[in-house]
Amino acid sequence: MAKSRVKARAEKDSAIDDLATRLGRAEIAVLTEYRGLSVSELQDLRGRLRPLGVDYVVAKNTLTRFAAERSGRTGIVDDLVGPTAIAFGADPVATAKALQDYTRVNRVFVLKAGLLGDRRIDRKEVEQLASLPPAEQLRGRVFGMIVGPLQRTVSVLSAPLAGMARLIDARRQQLEETGGEAAAGGGDMASVDELVENLSDLKVLDLANLVKRLEEAWGVSAAAVAAPVAVGAGPATDGAAAAPVEAQTEFDVVLKDFGAKKIEVIKVVRELTNLGLKEAKDLVEAAPKPVLESVAKDAADAAAGKLRDAGATVDVT
Repeated sequence: MAKSRVKARAEKDSAIDDLATRLGRAEIAVLTEYRGLSVSELQDLRGRLRPLGVDYVVAKNTLTRFAAERSGRTGIVDDLVGPTAIAFGADPVATAKALQDYTRVNRVFVLKAGLLGDRRIDRKEVEQLASLPPAEQLRGRVFGMIVGPLQRTVSVLSAPLAGMARLIDARRQQLEETGGEAAAGGGDMASVDELVENLSDLKVLDLANLVKRLEEAWGVSAAAVAAPVAVGAGPATDGAAAAPVEAQTEFDVVLKDFGAKKIEVIKVVRELTNLGLKEAKDLVEAAPKPVLESVAKDAADAAAGKLRDAGATVDVT
């Protein structure tokens, strides 16, 4: 009996150490409530998360509480209520997006809160993360907003001297109208190395907020400066630079026709949406009708494939 207790205690300590290591290592850890999910649905969720490098771990709240204290990430302690499973990921945006997509597929799956680094984020912030473009794209936007005005200045330097003279005179008048402070200049700026280091350390939510603040402060649009026109390039045919086209990241799966196997299609719709029999039947019979909305490309393609295998006609838009 004593050996059994010792073994059980060792297993608990090992589980706490594992959770503490995961909490300390992960860029993001999202707490979810899995109440109502079947074993097969949990396997399906893990299968969706695995390609993204996300580990989905069902953990007892008591052990997770000890792990949070051991790792120094105690912000989630108050959220450890009810059945809890944690998604540990290295890419905050991809992790949040995959979890948010699954809430659309399975309505009983609930996002609770999370840790972004060592900072607690609530459910709405997790959803905000899911709506963001990847971190590299956000850094590109910030870079474009910083470099864009400089590139426009370089472009002006290559224009005729008369144009430069008019520009300088216009800038002089602007500074005179705003008063002497703008013309005199501000204080010393942080070194370039410090600026680069600070920008590199920003989390994705902070990058998104920085983009918004720069847009407001500079009166420019991130979309307009994300792909600046190269020096010496000719003007667009309409006199303005063409706006960059952003890649589509969210897709709808639209059932166009259920075909000859309506019952099979209804079964697939229930599997994809967790709808009841009547609701799924009504959706199928109302085609054309969206089955899934605003999901990632791989999830949309997988759902469309299942519906087509059942004999339905489907569009992914």
